[in-house]
Amino acid sequence: MNEIYSCDRSQFSSYLAAPLTRYVEYRVNVHGCAPGSFICPLRLFDAYCCGHPESHLSIKPDLVLGYMDSLNVKHNTLRGYISNIRMFCEYLVLVEKVDPAEI
Repeated sequence: MNEIYSCDRSQFSSYLAAPLTRYVEYRVNVHGCAPGSFICPLRLFDAYCCGHPESHLSIKPDLVLGYMDSLNVKHNTLRGYISNIRMFCEYLVLVEKVDPAEI
């Protein structure tokens, strides 16, 4: 029997810290993903969000575009990083039942 993975709560520190932590646990425990395969891009996004705080759960297009502009990575790597944000947003809507209009 597999042990339940628990994400270290100190991995994230922005206003998205709690949902990011739950998302990592969901991907590992439900989908069997290795946390090392996606946690680094999420931590970079979280660090960017620390400099762009919101008063509520919000991932606006200009936030993501600013994050993309801040990265100094190759195009293929950038697509992977953005894919992680897209999957996180899908998780918020499908699993945490966040209204898409509020994200």
